Formats: sequence, C-alpha cells, structure tokens
Amino acid sequence: MSLFSLLTFNYFISSSLLPSITLLVLYSLIYILLYFFFSLSHISPSIILVIITDCQKYGEIKRAAAKKFPTDIEGYLDMKGVVISEIYQRCGLLK
Repeated sequence: MSLFSLLTFNYFISSSLLPSITLLVLYSLIYILLYFFFSLSHISPSIILVIITDCQKYGEIKRAAAKKFPTDIEGYLDMKGVVISEIYQRCGLLK
C-alpha cells in the first residue's frame, strides 16, 4: 500500500479507521458531558439563586452605568466597580 493511498480520502472512508475515530469522538463527547454534569451537580440551589441574583444586579448596574456615562469610561468602570467589589468580598477574593 502506497503512502498516497493512505493519505487519500477514499482509503480513509473505506478503512476500518473511520468507525474507530467516530467512536473515539463520541466517547470523548460523552465523557465531557458527564464530567460537567457531575462536577456541577454538587452546587446547591441556594448558591445558584445567589449567582443568578448577582448576575441580575450586575446587569442592571451595567445598563444604568452605560446610560449615565455613555462617553466616560472611567465613570462607567467606577459605577460597576462598586458591585464587583461587593461580589468579590462575598466570595472571599477581596478583604
């Protein structure tokens, strides 16, 4: 078998490598999905509600800051910074 025939698409499709590669990709996707499901399943609903509340509050502050400071990036960042600092303090990232 020549190198050219190994590299051609027809050989790849007709060989037994295609089902093996397809199964490998399928098993990899299943593994990734199971990993994320089991790694996130330990988060309690109360933590999820806190995260959602923080996201909503952050989104509201961002919209208000964008309306209040349409051309002043420093003012926009300062207004957002207060909320970000509160979130970081609750997470233990800021003291």
